[in-house]
Amino acid sequence: MLFNASWISPRTAIATALFAQFLIFVGLIVYAVQEPRLGIVFEESFQPEGLIIAKIKGHNEGKIPAGTLVTAISDQYGSATIPLTALALRKPLIIASFAEYAEYLAYQQQLWDILSSDNIVLYDQNNKAYPLARVVTEQLADLPLDMLFVHFVVSLVMLSVGVWVWSIRRNEASAILLLISTIGFTIAVNSGAFYSIYELAMPAEISELRSTVNRFGENLFGFALLACLWVYPARLGSIKIVYLIFGLALAVFLAITFRWIELPIDHFRGHYFPFWIVSLYFVFRQWQASKGDPTARAMLKWFIGTVMLVTLAAFMLFALPPYLGFPPLVSYKWYLVLWIFIPLGLALGILKYQLFNIDRWWFYIWLWFISGFFVVLVDILLAHLLTFSEGEALFLSLLIIGWIYFPIRQQALKLYGTNRGQLIEEYLPRLLRAFYEEHDPDEQWKQIIQDLFNPLRQIEEDVDVDLSIDAKNAISKDGLEMRVSGVSFGKAIRLSGKKHGSALFTPQDYSLAQSLLRHTREIQILREAEKRSIIEERHRIMRDLHDDVGAKILTLIHRLDGKNAIAARSALQSLRDTIYVLDCGNPVFLADFVDDMRLEIQERVSTAQSKLYWFADQFGNTQLSRRCSYNLTRILREGVTNVLKHAQSDYVIIHLHRMDAYLSIEIINGGSFSDPSLWINGSGINHIQSRGKEIAGSIEWIVNHPNQSNSNHVTPAHINRDSRELMLRITLPLPHSYSG
Repeated sequence: MLFNASWISPRTAIATALFAQFLIFVGLIVYAVQEPRLGIVFEESFQPEGLIIAKIKGHNEGKIPAGTLVTAISDQYGSATIPLTALALRKPLIIASFAEYAEYLAYQQQLWDILSSDNIVLYDQNNKAYPLARVVTEQLADLPLDMLFVHFVVSLVMLSVGVWVWSIRRNEASAILLLISTIGFTIAVNSGAFYSIYELAMPAEISELRSTVNRFGENLFGFALLACLWVYPARLGSIKIVYLIFGLALAVFLAITFRWIELPIDHFRGHYFPFWIVSLYFVFRQWQASKGDPTARAMLKWFIGTVMLVTLAAFMLFALPPYLGFPPLVSYKWYLVLWIFIPLGLALGILKYQLFNIDRWWFYIWLWFISGFFVVLVDILLAHLLTFSEGEALFLSLLIIGWIYFPIRQQALKLYGTNRGQLIEEYLPRLLRAFYEEHDPDEQWKQIIQDLFNPLRQIEEDVDVDLSIDAKNAISKDGLEMRVSGVSFGKAIRLSGKKHGSALFTPQDYSLAQSLLRHTREIQILREAEKRSIIEERHRIMRDLHDDVGAKILTLIHRLDGKNAIAARSALQSLRDTIYVLDCGNPVFLADFVDDMRLEIQERVSTAQSKLYWFADQFGNTQLSRRCSYNLTRILREGVTNVLKHAQSDYVIIHLHRMDAYLSIEIINGGSFSDPSLWINGSGINHIQSRGKEIAGSIEWIVNHPNQSNSNHVTPAHINRDSRELMLRITLPLPHSYSG
């Protein structure tokens, strides 16, 4: 019931945890301010024995040079003088046995008795004395805030991840155990912060209490993680094993605290080694349990990799070297920083693989809280460490957060998590263009799905039912494959290997695709309704033109004679052409169009007493839309009219040739004409250009000089072409001519 707490919202739980940790941080600072200090930072010296003055500031600055090797310490009267050894700085983390621990506590008490004096004396290796005063610090800047801050951040991030996971999956054993583990870690790290408050030593009773609390937190952290391995990703057996593990943890804690038994392993924390072996066994069992389950195995690898690698790195770099006679490879500060990679790794695992079955959008709630606290902490540090005014500190903190932290965070999220560009609003305009530019919506949909999920493979399938109502079968093979519906009913797309196999498909991915598909189909319905309305309006106009205007023009033809009758017939033909292009019925075969145009142009050229030479390929079943055939008819008519009316050529050569997906039409004539570059476009030229643009074709006029023809076609042998010729070339892509 305690760990369920269903009345606590996730945000409240996270905020409470962060606020509690913040109060602990403030409490440590308040406690540190009350302790007298020398203002010296000591470092261990391995050869020879003693401590090195690494840095000195405050009231004792200048009284002893930095870099001095000090070997002894006494009170101001010299009544108690003891050597300064590495044991002064040695953390219980790397103490080997109970006997050494007892020696450590006794030495700490001796040092503390001397440091309790108002004045002390340090002695260097030449026995030179350096009197120093021990006073209460007056400024926060004199405190070791850097180490306190490291303790605070590490415990803050770890605790927030544990509370975050538990607040979302609070009824699951794995989430409860992770919370217990992070609470233990927080206890251990916060108790370790006392080493930063005291410069050289602390009272033996405080040191032992701190060590006991630290040991309790460590045990809680380690054994809870061990229990978590028993139930996550798969439960390996009875939940009673979890209670057994915690029982052993309590027994070990009591045995070491009261020094009932010392393991044969020469290490004060040697009891962890057997449980490392047990944890490896649990990992092996989990690996077997996840066989054939890519989702569980991916979670296991990430979870185990994060915890095991960080723990092993901390042991190898900090704890092991002193037992081999070497100094730690990293300082205590960086040893602490190493542990922050466990919560960060778990958070990224949740983002990438949905560890603990947490949807990735919860990641942003946790990140929001951390970001807010980070802003506050930066402001505090700038205000107190850098001696800026409150306004300056706030300004600088905003610059640091806005220009450094947030850009780095966004880039990391973009690379590691869900791309924010993958929102519906980005893809809807593309689908709108697909519908309104007459592209195939299904092809556009396939491309968008490709961009959205970047799969290794995408296969189109025919299905009997619409997949949008069959969501439970959409994701298969444990997230390796996902099927989404096509825009057209009865079509589906099967995707394999999200993000080139680096991620698994999730229900959230399917939900995103289906949401986008619903919008797409709504657009399609609206577009089809619009098309029907346009067709109906065209048919109405066609009926009105045919029944009303056409009938009246036909009446005029019967009543007129001569040129007026010819003009009326021409108007009737134009009306029929207009009605023809308005009819969006079946397309026209290109071969039929060519035959009709040849007969019409032949009649016009013969009437003008010229010769027509016609060359055309075989076009088979190639088709043109009615609008395309209408515009081509108008272009050819206008082109031939210009030849006969203005050039007065005695011959006209027309070539119609198919080049791959293009149709090329050339109208060549001799006669009189000026250079096209000097032309002032009239209505005829403008009409040809506008109609060519409407069918996505290119229009150009070219002057052919004698023996330098720009045409690739054979010239009839009996035509004399010794003078210049003018060629009108029309080129249009045939695929575009299918649209209506």
